[in-house]
Amino acid sequence: VSQSRYGGKVDSVVFNHGINHLSWIGQTEEKDEEILLVNVMSPYWVLNALVANGNVCRGVFVTSQTYRVAQRTTSLYCASKAALNQMMKVAARELAPKGWVLNAVAPGKIFDTKMSEMTDAQVNELRGWTQQQAEGYAQSLIPINRFTYKNEIAQVIFKTLEMPAYVCGSTVEAFGGL
Repeated sequence: VSQSRYGGKVDSVVFNHGINHLSWIGQTEEKDEEILLVNVMSPYWVLNALVANGNVCRGVFVTSQTYRVAQRTTSLYCASKAALNQMMKVAARELAPKGWVLNAVAPGKIFDTKMSEMTDAQVNELRGWTQQQAEGYAQSLIPINRFTYKNEIAQVIFKTLEMPAYVCGSTVEAFGGL
């Protein structure tokens, strides 16, 4: 969230917080519903408060390729990212007439993150592969043949915030051509 130089109002916001727990369907614990609460409701309540306080912002919701590419052991995470993406579209439609510009960035696998570590470990367990085999397989699915980096996604987020206002309610997919 950044504050405008004009009157202390917030003029841009990036909804980037999220959690995940990997679990197979049938083995998911009830406490894992927090994935939906944190990943969907937290950004909603922040957005709701900003609107209620009279802010008009540009915003980016950071979702994931999982909003449309399903992954094993992540049903609640995938559902939360799909919900977040749809929430952005509804909010953009509702708030654009008031001057809001809302979009989403959906990154693919980001190199060297906790989520990548968890997913890699699960793939290794699921398929009985070595780390190198798992990475090779995952990269082979990505046309650009590599994972992305945190700094690349940060650049995409900042550029999305700077897009013309007519780009509203859109999802920028940053997952290497997948």
